[in-house]
Amino acid sequence: MPALTTEAGVLLEAFREFCLTLWKRELYSDATLSEETEQHLRTVAELHIRITLSLLLTPQTVIELDSTEQARTFARHCLAPMLELN
Repeated sequence: MPALTTEAGVLLEAFREFCLTLWKRELYSDATLSEETEQHLRTVAELHIRITLSLLLTPQTVIELDSTEQARTFARHCLAPMLELN
């Protein structure tokens, strides 16, 4: 349990950087990103990871996640918009 909670810093960092690399490639191709954009993507990645950990550790929720389609809808409506830099 500590590896997913109080000692999860290394795990968070690894997944945060994985998400950054993936999103940079998928959203921006080979474009050079500003430090602001990279920081934004890192922040969003960390928020997504923390939300995921919370849902895994405490699965009781009012969010409809019982099917793949429900999970995709949640991701599209609630998580994907976070990627937009205002």
